[in-house]
Amino acid sequence: MGGFTLFELLMALLIFVVAAASLVAAQEGCLTLAEGARNLTTAMNGVRERTEVIRNANFAAIAAMDGTTFTVPGWNVAHMGSIRVDATDTALLQVFVSISWRQKSGRIIGEDVDLDGYDVAEDVSPANGRLDSPASYATLRADI
Repeated sequence: MGGFTLFELLMALLIFVVAAASLVAAQEGCLTLAEGARNLTTAMNGVRERTEVIRNANFAAIAAMDGTTFTVPGWNVAHMGSIRVDATDTALLQVFVSISWRQKSGRIIGEDVDLDGYDVAEDVSPANGRLDSPASYATLRADI
């Protein structure tokens, strides 16, 4: 008589469980990547909006924005944006805008590990006087 032995059934079940677990892990990884992409897009839109505000500001007011923080309205993720202005050359300002945020997993994206705006100790790689993040923008503004 033809049939399956208990060993064959157990092996088939083991293969099925391993395959199912692999699919669940792949799905979870895809969801994590999708969350990261969604958050990066939202952060970049926030950086662009803040950069437009800076672009439209009076030149004298831009230097006063150094060290200020901002948030993105409607973004329900823990985040904080920061603005750094290098006014070494008073006729040409270097403006850096960045946002750091916390993923659902708890991982912080960007150098602002406590999401409070700016701490010198958090500027680590490289130590350049600003908080680096994948969502950042640098521009120059001249006094015309």
